[in-house]
Amino acid sequence: MVGFLGIFGLLAGPMEAADVPGPKVVLKLDDMSVDPGRVPMRWRTALEFAQARKIKIMVGIICNSLEGEKPVHFAELKAAAAATGLAEFLDHGYDHRRWTED
Repeated sequence: MVGFLGIFGLLAGPMEAADVPGPKVVLKLDDMSVDPGRVPMRWRTALEFAQARKIKIMVGIICNSLEGEKPVHFAELKAAAAATGLAEFLDHGYDHRRWTED
């Protein structure tokens, strides 16, 4: 996973605890993919929700969505991580294929 994160430059460094009172919350959300060349609206909404409330999120990306040239998608992912430091991305598998063989 270190190679994956390093290649795409999604994280600048380790996540630090937010300096806010109250309980510490981290949301782990899975199945980020791509919606014709960009981050899907439901994910942009989730990222904005977390940023507005200073909630850290870990987003599992389905990695085949990173194949090919998708400059808007990559820019949006990088911006989500860099804007507040509240988003961390992780490998959630290559394609979610369901195997039918034994």
